[in-house]
Amino acid sequence: MAPELYGFATLGSIVLLFVAGIETNIETFLRYSGAGFAVGLGGVIVSFAGGDLLGIWVGPGLFGTTFGWLDRVPLMMGVVCTATSVGISARILSDRQKLDSPVGTTILSAR
Repeated sequence: MAPELYGFATLGSIVLLFVAGIETNIETFLRYSGAGFAVGLGGVIVSFAGGDLLGIWVGPGLFGTTFGWLDRVPLMMGVVCTATSVGISARILSDRQKLDSPVGTTILSAR
């Protein structure tokens, strides 16, 4: 990727997250932060475990060897499956005017 394009994309991401932060009501955010924490923690655990299981499952077919829970390939697949996109969630919620709703606040605090 060209450095100019990378810089432009980074700047766009920063502006998008800044605008989402400006539009967020801090009292509502704090009120639903506990639920957001639980949702976020559950999402990380489930997606990481799912990616790890996927690595264990496809390992014999792709690499010709079986993997355990703590081998590099399944762990890497778990990490890749755990990646989230706060910017996309914030943009969709902002476009639908749901950023300050209880559901929108829970989604943002979970990310």
